Amino acid sequence: MDNQRRNPIWKRHFKSAALLGDYSTRELSRRLGNDPVSNLTQKQIRMVMIIREHTEEGRPGMLLKELAEQAEVSPSSASTMVNMLVRKGILERRNCTQDRRAIRISLSTSLQSYLMASDQLLDEKLAEISETIGPERMRAWSEAVDILITSLSLNK
Repeated sequence: MDNQRRNPIWKRHFKSAALLGDYSTRELSRRLGNDPVSNLTQKQIRMVMIIREHTEEGRPGMLLKELAEQAEVSPSSASTMVNMLVRKGILERRNCTQDRRAIRISLSTSLQSYLMASDQLLDEKLAEISETIGPERMRAWSEAVDILITSLSLNK
């Protein structure tokens, strides 16, 4: 029986994502000595990634209500998670410049630095992989991942 029948593509995809994550965690711990996200739950990581994506699009931090909606949790659950992540130094609360009563939630400066280092490390690793498999396969893989992301995003 060949590998594709024993291990369908979705299993191999998750395994590759897990291995990239493990590599990143291991190498960053070795290089930087501290991994602020290693003890986070999947829901907490998802919340961090939602805020990161939001701010990378040039928008300020998120209101709690926006975050709860995008994370698909109740506002009280979102508040509890945000409180814990603020205590851990992962997130920060900042006063909204447009509305004094509103508080925006954003990534802490230290987490932003860590994520930039992680991005650089993974970019280096993927460049190595690209050299091994060639630019055409890397381009095809990138296109397939984009299609997967789009397809899964449409089904939310």
